[in-house]
Amino acid sequence: MVHYSEPLILLNLSITSARMNNSRITFLSLCLVQKRVCHLIHVIHLSKFISLKDQNAAVMRVSLQNSASANSMSLRSAEELVVGKILSPTGLAIAPNGAWLVATAGHKVYVARTSALTAGFTKYVSPERLTCLAFHPLEEYFATGDDKGVVRLWYCLNEESVTNVGGVEKKTQTSLMHWHAHPVSTLTFTANGAYLLSGGEEAVLVIWQLHTGRREFVPRVGSAINTVSVTRSNNGEEYLLGLADATYVFVNANNLKISRSYSRLKLGAYFIVHSSFCLHLWADPGVYDHDTSPSKIRSTPLSVHSLSSTLLLPSSHPSSLQIYSLETSTVNYELEVSPSNRTSRREDKPVEPSRVEQCVISSSGHWMATVDTRENDGDFRAEIYLKLWVWNDKSAVWVLNTRIDKPHMDKKITSLEFSPGHAEDMPLQLVTTGEDGIVKVWRLRDQKLKTGEREGEEAVS
Repeated sequence: MVHYSEPLILLNLSITSARMNNSRITFLSLCLVQKRVCHLIHVIHLSKFISLKDQNAAVMRVSLQNSASANSMSLRSAEELVVGKILSPTGLAIAPNGAWLVATAGHKVYVARTSALTAGFTKYVSPERLTCLAFHPLEEYFATGDDKGVVRLWYCLNEESVTNVGGVEKKTQTSLMHWHAHPVSTLTFTANGAYLLSGGEEAVLVIWQLHTGRREFVPRVGSAINTVSVTRSNNGEEYLLGLADATYVFVNANNLKISRSYSRLKLGAYFIVHSSFCLHLWADPGVYDHDTSPSKIRSTPLSVHSLSSTLLLPSSHPSSLQIYSLETSTVNYELEVSPSNRTSRREDKPVEPSRVEQCVISSSGHWMATVDTRENDGDFRAEIYLKLWVWNDKSAVWVLNTRIDKPHMDKKITSLEFSPGHAEDMPLQLVTTGEDGIVKVWRLRDQKLKTGEREGEEAVS
């Protein structure tokens, strides 16, 4: 049922994983054009069971009317119309003025007049597979993104162009904008229509000034951008980014600075059970393979820090740890153990990332040891680092103290542990074992400046 209190003119929304009559609804738009009747436009998959290889779908219009009950404010289905069939849908939208319906699927754009949906779609061909769709808020054109990173503006919303000729696929006037190296995940226009926002795998928000072609960037937002929307708050206009790791980031439209973000546990990894232990695999299907053989399974860096009541656990990128507050159930911050480029691949070749494989904290809570590695992939040499971090009580953050390159030569560290406690006359010790069959004991020693003053401590074997 659809409930409303006042007649609406136009409303667009989208949902995923909904089901109707045993078929999956992928995209949905609602166009309320009359006081008593509204039309529901949605894409519905034709098969009862959906697989990645079966992407047959249909765009349908469902007319809704008031319920027969005098006291009811709900709507009921009155009529259904199949506008057209499409393959592998990626977008569905109605123009802000309500005059046009556009769907994107595969390499095609499907355009229809909402006043003549029975005439079906006019098809336009894209040279690349389309990934997203957005309408200009004031002018009659729309934008698409594709899997090669190209943003294309389409100027085909006129009576002469949109003439359905059976079996004919048309070409139309378009203009191109290209910056993204990978597929464009999301597009949206600002309310005044002057700017187009785009985002994708690069974790960079791109702001296109449409009249001049100039670009501005908000880089390193933390994770791949899945969605972008424009909002207004007490701070003025803001861009709201929905990231792939389930973080929401607000960007101030005036200075293009991140003003705030909200995140609980960051996603990007999944866990499997192997030999009664919970083990970790990084699961970006476009970048990492899912080999679950014992030789490919990596242990999960996981530790509890008693001084701050926080949990250290893997973040959405394998080179970082997220510091999760057990008291507030929020992520305090992300610790980049191995600073790295967040672009996941060059062209079609995945970039092997640095991975935090182990993490332990001393019983006092003042010291932490981590192990991060990078496999040799032909472009980067193999890397193995043992790092010692000290807890800064004043700023409540971990600060890198010592980095040890290849502590067991070219062999990986299999385990590490701090000594359970230490007195003034017995320094803290860290024990590591490696695939080389050697056990090493590391201890802290004071470093002194030439003046004789104590500078700090470092780890030595």
